[in-house]
Amino acid sequence: MRKYLLLLFWMALLLPAHSLWAQTRPVTGTVTGADGAALPGVTVLAKGTAVGTATNADGRYELAVPAGATTLVFSFVGYDTRQVAIGEKTSINVALTANTTGLDEIVVVGYGTQSRRDLTGNVATISGKEIKSLPVQSFDQAL
Repeated sequence: MRKYLLLLFWMALLLPAHSLWAQTRPVTGTVTGADGAALPGVTVLAKGTAVGTATNADGRYELAVPAGATTLVFSFVGYDTRQVAIGEKTSINVALTANTTGLDEIVVVGYGTQSRRDLTGNVATISGKEIKSLPVQSFDQAL
């Protein structure tokens, strides 16, 4: 009988502690630009963790936030990064403001984005007028 009581005692202590280890809560919302248009592909991270997601085509996101996380970080190329306190909220909608300073210095390459000064290859700009005047059937042949 004593063994059963001891086992019951340990189970009573360890079962509640087990539920605290993996505690998360869902946070959802929408990310838009200052003009109200949805922004797809915005990175949403729980600050101080490796938990994150990206917004869908409608600018919506859903994230399982760990119990210790207190801030969400929203970032997107060409927009100011914004940090929002989570608190007890389950829905957080954010409007990002455009950051036009230095946009001409960013070059999009096949494997990410780089600053023009750090780029080791050549960079070329082709306007639509130049492509339109070429005698080809599609724009990819003109490139």
